[in-house]
Amino acid sequence: FGKAREGNVSKEARIESSNTDFELEMADLEKMHEMKLISEEEFLARKDELTQKHAEEIAEIEMESWKGSLEVANQVLDQMSSAVSSAREAEYASLDAWKEKELAAAGDNAEKREQIEAEYEAKKLDIQKKYADIDLGIQIAKAVAAGALAVIQAWSQLGPIAGGVMAAVVAATTAAQIATMVAQRNAIKNSSVSSSSSTSTSTASA
Repeated sequence: FGKAREGNVSKEARIESSNTDFELEMADLEKMHEMKLISEEEFLARKDELTQKHAEEIAEIEMESWKGSLEVANQVLDQMSSAVSSAREAEYASLDAWKEKELAAAGDNAEKREQIEAEYEAKKLDIQKKYADIDLGIQIAKAVAAGALAVIQAWSQLGPIAGGVMAAVVAATTAAQIATMVAQRNAIKNSSVSSSSSTSTSTASA
């Protein structure tokens, strides 16, 4: 929160400084025009130049601010993802411990051991389904943030025209990534023990 506030203050200060410089330059230009030191044509051309320069400076400040905010958001999302992974692994570890305890108690009873294995797979799938929506939310947020950063960089490096074209490409790519994420989540949510028993281990470790 502190860094975000510091960034906002810096942004406001830079905008205020840019506005002040613009107003001073425009005032000087007006004086030169009133004193007939420059022609009307020169005055209008210089006025347009200063206005455009000021607009570009403000746009750059705004983009840098957005970029900083998105980078902070990515860091927060990474921390959330790590926390979720830790919680999930803890549940898997607890489930594995339960399975080992039950199998030890079952001894050589084949029927009982088979029931324990089936219950274990069902509980593991429940954990996968439990975290599927959480994972999807974080993944979509990260994809959107990454796409927004790519758009900002495209506009700043390529300009509004080529940057606009690249922005459309980034948007399409991000949409495709999200569609894939949703499909993967749906596959987990719609799976059953019989259909996922062969892949549940690999899914759990992903």
